[in-house]
Amino acid sequence: MCCQSTNSYMPALRWGYISMTSCCALHCSTFNSLALSGDNINGWIQLLTAIATSRFQCLNICVTGPLLQENSHLGVIWIQRLDEVCSLKELSFERILLSDESDWIPIVESARPSVMSTFGLSTVNCSIGDNGTDALSEGLKTNSTMTTLELCSCSIISSGAQALSEALKYNSTLTNLDLEDNQIGDNEAQALSEALKTNSTRTTLNLQYNKIGDNGAQALSEALKTNSTLTTLNLTFGGIRENGVQALSEALKTNLTLTTLNLGHQIEVGGNGVQALSEALKTNPTLTTLDLWNNSIGENGAQALSEALKTNSTLTTLVLQVNSIGDNGAQALSEALKTNTTLTTLDLRISSIGLNGSHALSEALKTNSTLVSFDF
Repeated sequence: MCCQSTNSYMPALRWGYISMTSCCALHCSTFNSLALSGDNINGWIQLLTAIATSRFQCLNICVTGPLLQENSHLGVIWIQRLDEVCSLKELSFERILLSDESDWIPIVESARPSVMSTFGLSTVNCSIGDNGTDALSEGLKTNSTMTTLELCSCSIISSGAQALSEALKYNSTLTNLDLEDNQIGDNEAQALSEALKTNSTRTTLNLQYNKIGDNGAQALSEALKTNSTLTTLNLTFGGIRENGVQALSEALKTNLTLTTLNLGHQIEVGGNGVQALSEALKTNPTLTTLDLWNNSIGENGAQALSEALKTNSTLTTLVLQVNSIGDNGAQALSEALKTNTTLTTLDLRISSIGLNGSHALSEALKTNSTLVSFDF
């Protein structure tokens, strides 16, 4: 997590190893960003008073090794003291290890200060548990400052996802929600979809590396038909098959806000799935980025997308990396490039394109005047 600063003195400090004597420097009032990493629990405890009286606005805590797991009672005390940092606006925990799920509660409750806008939590194969998720969800219901929430690799399961989804129905400030690499499946995706139907602030939803599946994709599609704020949806590695892609394509025909859709590395997009996406692109007026990397769409899929590119006037980025489109697919895309006037980025790397396909693409580039990034 990056922290931007306008402090004219020394806005950021990165501490690679925490020692018992290093905390004295923290009394300098010109810092407003601090990144901490280390495996000395005694050094961390020594920092408590200094941080509590500081003016830090951004704090990134990266724990290397099983620091808090082996010293969870001290780690929890340390985290509870964060409530005293009343000016803290951005807080993130990375690689946290805790053996007792109840110890997660003070961590998630540290996201509640009234001025905080960003909270991030990334664990190492640990579950924050239902209690941890419930505590965070309760805070979100009344929080009026949080705009970004990142919960990566936290093993959020059904009841936790349900509680989080309910909280999102009440929260009116959160715009970016990152749930990468959790246990979110069909049921959890359906719960999040229900929240999207009524929420009017969410703009970015990252669900990559989850188990969304066709049913989850269909539920999200229904939400996209009515949601008027979401601009970015990332479903990479979502376990979606042809039916799910077709459902998402139907939603694209009526959705007027989504600008970025990532569908990389699904189980099986299928010919019908690519055809449905292509038909949606012919009428969709807002999508600018479509990522279909590693979906084995083949030459037929490339040909279908090429037909859409001939009439589409909004798509600027198309990623077809690792898709075995071959020479015929490359030639079809070449024909589209001769008339398309909006596409600026095209990625065809590792797509089994031979000499004939390369030649056709080269010829198209002679007349195309908009493409500025082209990889093949």
